[in-house]
Amino acid sequence: GFAGLFWCFITTTAAYSTVVFSLAEMASMAPTSGGQYHWVSEFSPPSYQKVLSYASGWMTTLGWLASLASSVYVLAYQVQACINATNPDYAFTSWQITLLMWAILFLTVMFNTYGTPFFPQLETASLIGHIVGFFVVMIPLWVLCDKNSARDVFLTFQDQSGWENMGAAYLTSQIYIMWCCFG
Repeated sequence: GFAGLFWCFITTTAAYSTVVFSLAEMASMAPTSGGQYHWVSEFSPPSYQKVLSYASGWMTTLGWLASLASSVYVLAYQVQACINATNPDYAFTSWQITLLMWAILFLTVMFNTYGTPFFPQLETASLIGHIVGFFVVMIPLWVLCDKNSARDVFLTFQDQSGWENMGAAYLTSQIYIMWCCFG
């Protein structure tokens, strides 16, 4: 429900902020072009530096791979949803989704390889699009939607996920919020 989404977003963002602040503190103490593996090596006890740095480097690499895979997966299913919205009778098969994911991955690699001169303009256009899009979506919602009471929004928890335990449903819903916080 609304309360679960609101409080889960607040607590997840607060908890994730501690990670961000820790990384910012390490970046100010030991600036590096490397990643977390460098800070693990620098700030861990000398006897554990190599093994912890190695493990951190591999976890970072696996995180990059999982992030790329999930982004391609989500984009492929968004394309499928757009096609299904315009043509409800069409049903994608698993091999078509796989081919679509490979095509998206190929375009991503090509764009990141050969499209780097256009990154500044793309990032500026993306910023403008996000700001304008925020207002384009939020103003009609604010004006046209039915208003709920503050009690419903902040205190009424609903489990519509099918989990029997409200705590399990709450923790499961954190996955989507963390995915948004990762950027």
